[in-house]
Amino acid sequence: MISTQDTAKAIGVTFTLQELLDKPIPEPEPILSPWLRAGELGMIHANAGVGKTLVAQTLAIIAASGTSAFLTKGAGVPVLYIDGEMSAKEFQNRSRIISESLEVDPIGLPLVSALVASCPIDELEDFPFLDEPEGRDWVVSFVRENGIRFVVIDNIRCLARVEDENSAAAFADFNSFLSQLAALSCAVLTVHHDNRHGSYSGSTALLTPLSICLHLRATSASQANNASFEVLTTKNRNGISCEFTQGFSAELTSRGWDIETEAVSGVMEQFRRRAERFEFINQTEAAVALGKTARTISRYNATLVASEVWDDDTWSELTTKGLKLRGKPDASGDSKEDADIY
Repeated sequence: MISTQDTAKAIGVTFTLQELLDKPIPEPEPILSPWLRAGELGMIHANAGVGKTLVAQTLAIIAASGTSAFLTKGAGVPVLYIDGEMSAKEFQNRSRIISESLEVDPIGLPLVSALVASCPIDELEDFPFLDEPEGRDWVVSFVRENGIRFVVIDNIRCLARVEDENSAAAFADFNSFLSQLAALSCAVLTVHHDNRHGSYSGSTALLTPLSICLHLRATSASQANNASFEVLTTKNRNGISCEFTQGFSAELTSRGWDIETEAVSGVMEQFRRRAERFEFINQTEAAVALGKTARTISRYNATLVASEVWDDDTWSELTTKGLKLRGKPDASGDSKEDADIY
């Protein structure tokens, strides 16, 4: 006997292996197709001013309107966007710019904005933050009662207000809250800041429950336009391979989002193919051959690993094989600085 009835009631539903294999379980609904589905958690992280909120607002409007943009197709579902940083006027202005650039008619759009930190709307004046049980309970209840299918939390630092971001225990309540939303068949996208090393700030506990993690990295054009960056997928639990997860560059112009997939994924694919032909013995050599920096090569490697195209040891194995083919004893051209980007 696997469990008693009482035990099953206490811990949930149990199955034998045969019952599990025979059970008709539908595929999760795509919320942001093809890379984020109902019940899945994602995160965007970047330095301040790169464009995290612009991307998050764009994806929220895509999800609510059912439109296609940013290499993504929205499902046309009710969306809750919780902002904890911008003024109401700034949020309004950005929402207008993005809606117009996407040619979305806002009438009847199922998108709700809860401007927590700075919006002086009467019904939100006493809205507690997400580090408080009342705040988390309010969101869960609102999602359940209004059939919300996509939640954006912008951002973790302002809304979760964790004292020590490097403490895994500090995120326990927040991660449990995200799991509650996922259990309601809701997709969730959190927004977070980078640390000084170019990765997300804080504990790996933030990364653990995620299906996908996106890193926005400013391009040279961002000096003139803050909304110009590369989008790199640094975690891809489901191994989804598409233009979005393979990496691309994006810039918000007066015509809308200008997307260039070749800027990242084309060179990265060239890097992968040449590496798998054992043409490189270290990152420096690959960088010179492709006209990139060693840091960029390291990011390509990290993206290929996160996308499960390569595993953690693939690059080392390929360069070692390349070295043997040349009859050389040492491939130590990858400096610690280059290797420790992620």
